[in-house]
Amino acid sequence: MAAADGATMSTPTFFRINCSHKDLFRESYIRCYQNHGLKVIRCFPHCCPHMEYRGCGSSLSVRVHDPAHYDRNDLQAFGRFQVASEATYAPNDVVSLSTFTSDLRSQRNAMGLWLQGHRQPPGEDGSLVYHFNEKRTDGWHYTWHGGSSTKKREALHLFQVYVVAVVPNNNDDKCVIGWSVATPPFKLSSYRRAKSADDSSSSDVVKPKVVKTTRTTQPAQLAPRRGGLPVKSEALTRIQRQAHQLAIAHTFCTSILIGDVAQRWPAIERQLVAQCRDWIGHPSDDVATSMPTMPSVVLPPELIQVSGMPWGAHHEIALNMIWRWFDPAVFTRVQQYTHDHACDDVHLMPQVYDVGIGFLHSMVADMLASHSHSFDEFVRLALANDSNPLPAHREPPTIGLHALLRTLQTNAKLKNSDAAAFNTPSQQLRIQQTHEFWVLSIVQLRRMSLRPTVVAFFRVFTMLFAVHTRLDGHLFFVKSHVPMFVAMGTEFHLNGEPNQFQAFPNGESCGLHRFQLDGDYIGWTEVYTWSVGDSPPRWCTLLRVCISPDVQNSKLCRVAWTLEYSDHSSMENLKHLGVDDRIRVWNDVPHSLVLQLDTTYTRMDNV
Repeated sequence: MAAADGATMSTPTFFRINCSHKDLFRESYIRCYQNHGLKVIRCFPHCCPHMEYRGCGSSLSVRVHDPAHYDRNDLQAFGRFQVASEATYAPNDVVSLSTFTSDLRSQRNAMGLWLQGHRQPPGEDGSLVYHFNEKRTDGWHYTWHGGSSTKKREALHLFQVYVVAVVPNNNDDKCVIGWSVATPPFKLSSYRRAKSADDSSSSDVVKPKVVKTTRTTQPAQLAPRRGGLPVKSEALTRIQRQAHQLAIAHTFCTSILIGDVAQRWPAIERQLVAQCRDWIGHPSDDVATSMPTMPSVVLPPELIQVSGMPWGAHHEIALNMIWRWFDPAVFTRVQQYTHDHACDDVHLMPQVYDVGIGFLHSMVADMLASHSHSFDEFVRLALANDSNPLPAHREPPTIGLHALLRTLQTNAKLKNSDAAAFNTPSQQLRIQQTHEFWVLSIVQLRRMSLRPTVVAFFRVFTMLFAVHTRLDGHLFFVKSHVPMFVAMGTEFHLNGEPNQFQAFPNGESCGLHRFQLDGDYIGWTEVYTWSVGDSPPRWCTLLRVCISPDVQNSKLCRVAWTLEYSDHSSMENLKHLGVDDRIRVWNDVPHSLVLQLDTTYTRMDNV
């Protein structure tokens, strides 16, 4: 290494490769939350081109014009975001190299403070170039803690780069600052604050009032009349009582955690897998014998949080009812009912609701009869269990109205829409020629920091164990092999834009829960669910799906699933926002990874 007077050397310059933008940097940026709680500076240093949903931004390069003062092999470049008023190193300062290398950003250290520049081979002019975040794998996240104070809001920030020369044969881990260069200072704001500023700056402009609606807003022709459904008083008491009992049974059964049956869970898993295989084909069938064999354990015992809840007879009955519900015969019965009673005529809604409650009540009563218990006896047992949040007795007479009508409305749309064309012989032949059938063969659960219920696991597993898929241009269709309700499946538009789907692959209608909004997605890789209650706590989840076909074996397809969760009390009610605005809000709230799952599907050619 040759000594040099850093003050006499020209200052390095920032630039962006293959870019014709006049302005490299901006005076302000928006910082938002993304994966694993990282606070990402969007659009840094600028958009090339702009990407509305994700971190956007591009790489940033630094050119050292006269590196001849040092041995090129001794030079390294490091950069970090910092407050503009923070002290910096000057050329010729001698510092410890571990200052930069001990906290480098990488895939294993996503929160690392320093980014290392990738050195490009020297150009013809002798200059030396370093690229930061070249492949956009390091990310432009910045851990500075903001706030609502004026001082915090007005703080200036910059990206500081040091090109250092490592001392040869250095036993003391020393390096010399050769060059120091920083971006122009800029301000940071959150998405919400930036949006508020945009709204206030245009407040003097008279705009037409626009009311955004989502699919959870009931159409006028389906809205129940004020004061409940117009039914006879004697029938009202009976319907209310039956609906209340159904609500108690549903809440109690869906409150049982996997941790409540931790010791029995391996056996429950094996039974569920065997039942799913039977749904596809009888054990003696060619289809069943050619199906891949799944591992006996999906949820490793070490990832199950044992609850230690006392187990009673009412829990055993509830667990048996769960098994009875996830049965092909029950699914077929429910499908037939929802198909036959599909309705969107407001004048028929009172009658449809009465009949629907009666149908469900009689079906559950039949399940309970096998345990020599009446519905009344089971309700008394469930209400005696104080550890479960059960609905109060002062429920309105229209318990379950939203979910029931939502399901029947979706079926009515299916029967009356153009999707019915798929039932024609020509369309059926086309589907048989183009669709693919996939069965789950490998499951590797890598992370789970949540406590799922038994019903939630059964619901998701039966939905995704075996699926039919079809790609038609920019439309991707997926449907469960054993759907819970009649449906064509889920349709995804592969255009990279925010969209909504109306039903899940198993036929469940979106928006069954009045205080939960689901079905928002981008492409088919990001699926969002939001709580839309009028009061906190509010939460949201993001399911990311990454599909990777096996290039060496066309019969295999790997699917990686990650679930992120946010429980942010300051989140606004998202019910009346459009899907694009809701997804933008996600980038402005802290969230964490709660589930990471790798799966492999095998294509079945003899179905």
